[in-house]
Amino acid sequence: MTCLALMTILSGCPVTDQIDLPSEPNYPPSIVSPPNASDIERGMDQIIRLDVSDPDLGTELVLPVIIRDGNVDQPLEFRIFLDSVTIGRDVRGWIESGVGNVSPTGTIERSLDLRVPLMEQGGLEVTLRQPGCHRVEILVSSAFENVRDVETPGDLGTAVWWVETTDPEGLDTVDMSSCPR
Repeated sequence: MTCLALMTILSGCPVTDQIDLPSEPNYPPSIVSPPNASDIERGMDQIIRLDVSDPDLGTELVLPVIIRDGNVDQPLEFRIFLDSVTIGRDVRGWIESGVGNVSPTGTIERSLDLRVPLMEQGGLEVTLRQPGCHRVEILVSSAFENVRDVETPGDLGTAVWWVETTDPEGLDTVDMSSCPR
């Protein structure tokens, strides 16, 4: 009986050809606000109001987000822009400290607190502390070719927040139609 079992096991054909399995599609990431974002006035569906005279304002605007990506084992990168303008290949409004990585978690959702400095140390012409309407934009991808362009076309998630910054000593109301587009 043992001989028969051994002959059955050893009689198979070894596979020497490489079998190419289909690769996993690269799904684009998406960015959503967590359920509590509206409670703390940081949701993407509302205007964020900053008062520069508030002593508790701090040094950065914290934006809690959930990044969803079907490629659960894929590392991601993000970029943060403030009132960005692209003229040819020149991108203005890129926050240099607003660049980072999002590690894979093995699940479709990754929670992250994005931190936008109120006073950028760099060549930005505009900061969130300046009264007026501001546009904060987040880009997420598996890889960027340069500041704004992704390596794989379509592999991009974006989100925009509108920020109204007031100063009771100067500009206490903001015309939101003047927001950068």
